Amino acid sequence: MIEDDYNLLKETTIFLRKNGYESYGTWIGNEGLRLYKELSPALILLDLDMPDIHGFDIMRIIRANDLTTRLIVITEHPDEYNQIKSFQLLADDCITKPFEFPVLMTRIDNALKHERIAQRCSYFKIEGFKIDYEKRIGEKDEQGLL
Repeated sequence: MIEDDYNLLKETTIFLRKNGYESYGTWIGNEGLRLYKELSPALILLDLDMPDIHGFDIMRIIRANDLTTRLIVITEHPDEYNQIKSFQLLADDCITKPFEFPVLMTRIDNALKHERIAQRCSYFKIEGFKIDYEKRIGEKDEQGLL
């Protein structure tokens, strides 16, 4: 978890550990990037408003080479811009602070479930379209057939 609110970081990390997840966290964005590179986590909870580097920049760095780590954005500012920008940068979900831990747990479970589904199925075809989950692109041939 990369979150600048130390109390929320601590409480969330403890909650996740009590619920069977290996959980690490930092309140410094660049330290979060270092932990990401060192630990290769399946999922990152990411606050947007970090003191040293914005969450969008963290997302850009991660998504430049990694489309499989699940990213759940956590924000106090759930305005349209932050939500749209988060999803454009390939966030898997966006949750507003304050949040309830059972809701967070459900969103984490869903994000990880989507990853397990994607691992079993790398693409989906229908009526001349192919969606490649690994590349996160859609394709269509000239006749609408693949």
